[in-house]
Amino acid sequence: MATIKLSALVSDVRGKVGGSVFSRNGGGSYVKTFKKPINPASAKQSAIRGYFATMMTEYRALTAQQINAWASAAYQFPNRVGDLVKVSGASLYIKCNMLLVASGLPRISTPPIVPKDLTEASVEQKEQTAAVFSAVDGSLVEASVTLSSGAAAFKATEYLHLKVSTPCSLGIRSNRSVTHILCPAVSLDALAPVDGTVKVDVTSALKSALGPSIYIGDSSLSVKAGIFDSEEGVLRPIGNVFLALQEEV
Repeated sequence: MATIKLSALVSDVRGKVGGSVFSRNGGGSYVKTFKKPINPASAKQSAIRGYFATMMTEYRALTAQQINAWASAAYQFPNRVGDLVKVSGASLYIKCNMLLVASGLPRISTPPIVPKDLTEASVEQKEQTAAVFSAVDGSLVEASVTLSSGAAAFKATEYLHLKVSTPCSLGIRSNRSVTHILCPAVSLDALAPVDGTVKVDVTSALKSALGPSIYIGDSSLSVKAGIFDSEEGVLRPIGNVFLALQEEV
């Protein structure tokens, strides 16, 4: 793997060119040889592919007026180097609805006009942040994440989006090195902060994603968090947190 030193003329490079893949990590920009990824065709992977196929069929079945509305929506998204780009009508339809479908929420048939003004929030990593598991059967008993959100209450249409890892070593402090599983969305319906923070119970969401996994001590769960609005379906990442697993007292 080769590293790259960029200049004022080229400040960032991402994506694939021929047999080379350009990317960036904590050590800077790099280029590596492309290797065709393994296709495990897991149940969840197949479900996501099914969502894509279904939504493309639904998009083609929209009226001409609806398709024109999606195609002409003045809506821009940041690409991999941070520049705002306008996507196609079909891509916008899928981008807005994919998260809603995966979260079990109703699809939207008309495009958002401008990005939603989501409540400002970030995930807090406290030293005592923990998830509690049962010493009897290893099941998850309690888990929560704390959000810093200033003084504003969350809107009724806002949801917390979570991805969680299976238990990993306490020594792992980078969530890039572990695989994450999508959790059911957690409603933030009108939750109001106390002293600038909100504690959100995520026990059911994590248990749904992890199933009857056996939880052990001296390990943690890596959680990636974001917020989205059910009237829009566009995710805004708000941070990551590690939940140390502690045995129930």
